[in-house]
Amino acid sequence: MKNMLKYTILSLGITACITSCQKVIDINLKKAEQRYIVDALITDEQGYNFVTISRSKPFNENNSFERIYDATVWIKDLQDNISYPMTIGTFTTRYTNTALTARTGNSYELYVVIREDTLTAVCTVPETKVELDSIKIELSEFSRFLGRDIYVGVPVYKDPPGRGNYYLLRSYLNGLNTLSASYDSDEFIDGQVNKSPIFFRNINREDSVAEFNNGDTLSVELFCIAKPVYEFYFTLGQNSSAALSNPANPRSNVYGKNVIGVFNAATVSRKSIIADY
Repeated sequence: MKNMLKYTILSLGITACITSCQKVIDINLKKAEQRYIVDALITDEQGYNFVTISRSKPFNENNSFERIYDATVWIKDLQDNISYPMTIGTFTTRYTNTALTARTGNSYELYVVIREDTLTAVCTVPETKVELDSIKIELSEFSRFLGRDIYVGVPVYKDPPGRGNYYLLRSYLNGLNTLSASYDSDEFIDGQVNKSPIFFRNINREDSVAEFNNGDTLSVELFCIAKPVYEFYFTLGQNSSAALSNPANPRSNVYGKNVIGVFNAATVSRKSIIADY
Protein backbone atom coordinates (compact mmCIF):
# COMPACT_ATOMS: atom_id res chain seq x y z
CA MET A 1 0.00 0.00 0.00
CA LYS A 2 1.34 3.39 -0.89
CA ASN A 3 1.03 6.00 1.86
CA MET A 4 0.57 9.62 0.91
CA LEU A 5 2.66 12.28 2.62
CA LYS A 6 1.53 15.59 3.98
CA TYR A 7 1.54 17.38 0.65
CA THR A 8 -0.80 15.01 -1.10
CA ILE A 9 -3.36 17.70 -1.12
CA LEU A 10 -6.69 16.06 -1.60
CA SER A 11 -7.75 13.93 1.24
CA LEU A 12 -10.37 13.60 1.37
CA GLY A 13 -11.11 11.86 0.87
CA ILE A 14 -11.83 9.66 -0.91
CA THR A 15 -15.22 6.14 -8.81
CA ALA A 16 -14.57 4.50 -11.94
CA CYS A 17 -13.87 7.66 -13.87
CA ILE A 18 -13.86 7.60 -17.64
CA THR A 19 -10.29 6.84 -18.67
CA SER A 20 -10.33 9.30 -21.55
CA CYS A 21 -10.71 12.12 -19.04
CA GLN A 22 -7.05 11.94 -18.02
CA LYS A 23 -4.26 14.34 -18.81
CA VAL A 24 -0.72 14.92 -17.61
CA ILE A 25 0.16 18.49 -16.72
CA ASP A 26 3.83 19.41 -16.94
CA ILE A 27 4.72 22.24 -14.59
CA ASN A 28 7.84 24.37 -14.45
CA LEU A 29 7.86 25.38 -10.78
CA LYS A 30 10.07 28.37 -11.39
CA LYS A 31 7.59 29.86 -13.82
CA ALA A 32 4.41 28.19 -12.63
CA GLU A 33 1.29 30.14 -13.38
CA GLN A 34 -1.52 30.53 -10.91
CA ARG A 35 -3.92 27.64 -11.31
CA TYR A 36 -7.14 26.35 -9.89
CA ILE A 37 -6.95 23.35 -7.56
CA VAL A 38 -10.11 21.25 -7.42
CA ASP A 39 -10.88 18.53 -4.88
CA ALA A 40 -14.29 16.95 -5.46
CA LEU A 41 -15.82 13.86 -3.89
CA ILE A 42 -19.25 12.26 -4.12
CA THR A 43 -20.17 8.94 -2.52
CA ASP A 44 -23.00 6.45 -2.27
CA GLU A 45 -23.72 7.76 1.23
CA GLN A 46 -26.35 10.50 1.15
CA GLY A 47 -24.90 13.91 1.88
CA TYR A 48 -21.29 12.73 1.98
CA ASN A 49 -19.96 14.92 -0.80
CA PHE A 50 -17.97 18.09 -1.21
CA VAL A 51 -16.18 20.30 -3.69
CA THR A 52 -13.31 22.55 -2.68
CA ILE A 53 -11.82 25.07 -5.08
CA SER A 54 -8.62 26.94 -4.46
CA ARG A 55 -6.27 29.14 -6.42
CA SER A 56 -2.50 28.74 -6.12
CA LYS A 57 -0.19 31.67 -5.66
CA PRO A 58 2.90 32.37 -7.73
CA PHE A 59 5.79 30.11 -6.78
CA ASN A 60 8.03 33.05 -5.83
CA GLU A 61 5.50 34.31 -3.27
CA ASN A 62 4.98 31.31 -1.02
CA ASN A 63 3.61 27.80 -1.09
CA SER A 64 0.09 28.71 -0.05
CA PHE A 65 -3.28 28.98 -1.76
CA GLU A 66 -6.54 30.81 -1.39
CA ARG A 67 -10.02 29.30 -1.29
CA ILE A 68 -12.66 30.37 -3.80
CA TYR A 69 -16.15 30.86 -2.41
CA ASP A 70 -17.95 32.65 -5.24
CA ALA A 71 -18.01 29.89 -7.88
CA THR A 72 -21.13 28.37 -9.40
CA VAL A 73 -20.93 24.63 -8.89
CA TRP A 74 -23.23 21.75 -9.71
CA ILE A 75 -23.02 18.02 -10.27
CA LYS A 76 -25.21 16.21 -12.79
CA ASP A 77 -26.23 12.56 -12.82
CA LEU A 78 -25.84 11.73 -16.50
CA GLN A 79 -28.02 8.61 -16.28
CA ASP A 80 -30.93 10.05 -14.30
CA ASN A 81 -30.55 13.54 -15.82
CA ILE A 82 -30.70 15.21 -12.41
CA SER A 83 -28.58 18.23 -11.51
CA TYR A 84 -27.50 18.99 -7.96
CA PRO A 85 -26.44 22.57 -7.14
CA MET A 86 -23.53 22.63 -4.72
CA THR A 87 -23.58 25.48 -2.23
CA ILE A 88 -21.51 26.65 0.72
CA GLY A 89 -23.35 26.34 4.01
CA THR A 90 -23.17 28.55 7.08
CA PHE A 91 -20.68 26.39 8.96
CA THR A 92 -18.58 24.98 6.13
CA THR A 93 -16.01 26.16 3.62
CA ARG A 94 -16.90 23.48 1.06
CA TYR A 95 -19.58 23.25 -1.60
CA THR A 96 -22.04 20.46 -0.69
CA ASN A 97 -25.54 19.12 -1.38
CA THR A 98 -27.26 17.05 1.31
CA ALA A 99 -29.60 15.38 -1.20
CA LEU A 100 -26.90 13.98 -3.46
CA THR A 101 -26.36 10.21 -3.28
CA ALA A 102 -24.12 8.67 -5.90
CA ARG A 103 -25.34 5.41 -7.44
CA THR A 104 -23.03 2.57 -8.41
CA GLY A 105 -22.47 2.43 -12.15
CA ASN A 106 -23.78 5.94 -12.78
CA SER A 107 -21.67 8.67 -14.38
CA TYR A 108 -21.56 12.18 -12.95
CA GLU A 109 -20.41 15.47 -14.39
CA LEU A 110 -18.82 18.21 -12.31
CA TYR A 111 -19.35 21.70 -13.68
CA VAL A 112 -17.70 24.79 -12.18
CA VAL A 113 -17.91 28.39 -13.36
CA ILE A 114 -15.52 30.95 -11.88
CA ARG A 115 -16.07 34.30 -13.51
CA GLU A 116 -14.92 33.71 -17.11
CA ASP A 117 -13.45 30.27 -16.48
CA THR A 118 -15.23 26.91 -16.79
CA LEU A 119 -13.96 23.68 -15.24
CA THR A 120 -15.45 20.26 -15.98
CA ALA A 121 -14.93 16.61 -15.12
CA VAL A 122 -16.78 13.31 -15.58
CA CYS A 123 -16.55 10.33 -13.26
CA THR A 124 -18.34 6.98 -12.95
CA VAL A 125 -19.02 5.25 -9.64
CA PRO A 126 -17.60 1.70 -9.56
CA GLU A 127 -20.22 -0.99 -10.06
CA THR A 128 -18.72 -3.21 -7.37
CA LYS A 129 -18.67 -1.96 -3.79
CA VAL A 130 -16.06 -3.52 -1.52
CA GLU A 131 -17.01 -3.33 2.15
CA LEU A 132 -14.56 -2.73 4.95
CA ASP A 133 -15.05 -5.79 7.11
CA SER A 134 -13.10 -4.85 10.25
CA ILE A 135 -9.87 -3.40 11.63
CA LYS A 136 -7.27 -5.61 13.27
CA ILE A 137 -4.68 -4.43 15.78
CA GLU A 138 -1.28 -6.02 15.19
CA LEU A 139 2.26 -5.70 16.46
CA SER A 140 4.28 -3.88 13.81
CA GLU A 141 7.21 -5.65 12.19
CA PHE A 142 9.21 -2.48 12.84
CA SER A 143 9.03 -3.04 16.59
CA ARG A 144 12.24 -5.08 16.56
CA PHE A 145 14.13 -2.25 14.89
CA LEU A 146 12.82 0.34 17.34
CA GLY A 147 13.42 -1.80 20.39
CA ARG A 148 9.86 -1.44 21.68
CA ASP A 149 6.37 -2.57 20.81
CA ILE A 150 4.62 -0.53 18.14
CA TYR A 151 1.05 -1.40 17.18
CA VAL A 152 -0.68 -0.71 13.88
CA GLY A 153 -4.18 -1.04 12.50
CA VAL A 154 -4.86 -3.30 9.53
CA PRO A 155 -8.07 -2.60 7.56
CA VAL A 156 -9.60 -5.93 6.61
CA TYR A 157 -11.33 -6.10 3.24
CA LYS A 158 -11.35 -8.71 0.48
CA ASP A 159 -10.57 -7.70 -3.05
CA PRO A 160 -12.98 -9.28 -5.59
CA PRO A 161 -11.40 -11.65 -8.14
CA GLY A 162 -10.43 -9.93 -11.36
CA ARG A 163 -7.96 -7.11 -11.88
CA GLY A 164 -8.99 -3.49 -12.02
CA ASN A 165 -10.03 -2.57 -8.48
CA TYR A 166 -8.61 0.53 -6.85
CA TYR A 167 -8.85 1.85 -3.32
CA LEU A 168 -8.36 4.97 -1.24
CA LEU A 169 -8.24 4.79 2.55
CA ARG A 170 -8.50 7.65 5.02
CA SER A 171 -7.70 7.14 8.65
CA TYR A 172 -8.56 9.13 11.75
CA LEU A 173 -6.79 8.73 15.07
CA ASN A 174 -8.94 9.88 17.99
CA GLY A 175 -11.13 11.78 15.55
CA LEU A 176 -8.29 13.63 13.87
CA ASN A 177 -7.23 13.13 10.28
CA THR A 178 -3.79 11.52 10.49
CA LEU A 179 -2.80 12.80 7.05
CA SER A 180 -1.95 9.26 6.04
CA ALA A 181 -4.39 8.77 3.19
CA SER A 182 -3.37 5.63 1.34
CA TYR A 183 -4.06 4.45 -2.17
CA ASP A 184 -3.85 0.91 -3.42
CA SER A 185 -4.65 -1.31 -6.38
CA ASP A 186 -5.31 -5.04 -6.61
CA GLU A 187 -2.19 -5.63 -8.69
CA PHE A 188 -0.66 -7.76 -5.94
CA ILE A 189 -3.75 -8.71 -3.91
CA ASP A 190 -6.21 -9.75 -6.62
CA GLY A 191 -8.91 -11.81 -4.94
CA GLN A 192 -7.11 -11.70 -1.58
CA VAL A 193 -7.66 -10.13 1.82
CA ASN A 194 -5.73 -6.93 2.47
CA LYS A 195 -2.84 -7.31 4.94
CA SER A 196 -1.25 -3.88 4.62
CA PRO A 197 -1.30 -1.80 7.83
CA ILE A 198 -2.08 1.87 8.23
CA PHE A 199 0.78 4.16 9.16
CA PHE A 200 0.16 7.42 10.94
CA ARG A 201 1.90 10.75 10.76
CA ASN A 202 1.93 13.37 13.44
CA ILE A 203 -0.29 16.25 12.37
CA ASN A 204 2.02 18.91 13.77
CA ARG A 205 5.34 17.38 12.69
CA GLU A 206 5.89 16.25 9.13
CA ASP A 207 8.81 14.00 10.07
CA SER A 208 7.23 12.41 13.13
CA VAL A 209 5.22 9.20 13.19
CA ALA A 210 2.16 9.36 15.45
CA GLU A 211 1.79 6.62 18.04
CA PHE A 212 -1.20 4.28 18.16
CA ASN A 213 -1.56 3.76 21.88
CA ASN A 214 -3.75 1.57 24.04
CA GLY A 215 -7.20 3.15 24.36
CA ASP A 216 -6.90 5.19 21.16
CA THR A 217 -9.77 5.10 18.68
CA LEU A 218 -8.90 4.37 15.07
CA SER A 219 -11.48 5.05 12.34
CA VAL A 220 -10.95 4.08 8.71
CA GLU A 221 -12.87 4.92 5.55
CA LEU A 222 -12.49 2.67 2.51
CA PHE A 223 -13.32 4.22 -0.87
CA CYS A 224 -13.61 2.16 -4.04
CA ILE A 225 -12.23 4.41 -6.74
CA ALA A 226 -11.41 4.23 -10.44
CA LYS A 227 -8.11 3.95 -12.21
CA PRO A 228 -7.94 7.66 -13.21
CA VAL A 229 -8.48 8.68 -9.58
CA TYR A 230 -5.90 6.15 -8.41
CA GLU A 231 -3.43 7.46 -10.97
CA PHE A 232 -4.00 11.00 -9.75
CA TYR A 233 -3.07 10.05 -6.19
CA PHE A 234 -0.25 7.79 -7.36
CA THR A 235 1.42 10.46 -9.50
CA LEU A 236 0.82 13.09 -6.82
CA GLY A 237 2.47 10.79 -4.30
CA GLN A 238 5.44 10.33 -6.61
CA ASN A 239 5.93 14.10 -6.44
CA SER A 240 5.18 14.48 -2.73
CA SER A 241 8.11 16.84 -2.29
CA ALA A 242 6.26 19.39 -4.41
CA ALA A 243 4.42 22.10 -2.55
CA LEU A 244 0.70 22.01 -2.12
CA SER A 245 0.10 25.06 -4.26
CA ASN A 246 2.30 23.79 -7.09
CA PRO A 247 2.14 19.98 -7.27
CA ALA A 248 4.26 18.56 -10.08
CA ASN A 249 2.88 16.30 -12.79
CA PRO A 250 -0.11 14.54 -11.19
CA ARG A 251 -2.64 13.13 -13.64
CA SER A 252 -5.76 15.24 -13.48
CA ASN A 253 -9.27 14.28 -14.58
CA VAL A 254 -10.51 17.88 -14.30
CA TYR A 255 -10.51 19.94 -17.48
CA GLY A 256 -10.26 23.69 -17.97
CA LYS A 257 -7.76 26.51 -18.17
CA ASN A 258 -4.93 26.28 -15.65
CA VAL A 259 -6.60 23.67 -13.47
CA ILE A 260 -5.36 20.62 -11.63
CA GLY A 261 -7.25 18.28 -9.37
CA VAL A 262 -9.52 15.28 -9.08
CA PHE A 263 -13.22 14.49 -9.25
CA ASN A 264 -13.77 11.27 -7.33
CA ALA A 265 -17.09 9.42 -7.48
CA ALA A 266 -16.78 6.51 -5.09
CA THR A 267 -18.44 4.02 -2.81
CA VAL A 268 -17.52 4.27 0.86
CA SER A 269 -17.62 2.08 3.95
CA ARG A 270 -16.11 2.66 7.39
CA LYS A 271 -15.17 0.96 10.62
CA SER A 272 -13.76 2.00 13.99
CA ILE A 273 -11.90 0.20 16.73
CA ILE A 274 -10.53 1.04 20.19
CA ALA A 275 -7.02 -0.26 20.77
CA ASP A 276 -6.96 -2.86 23.52
CA TYR A 277 -3.69 -4.74 23.82
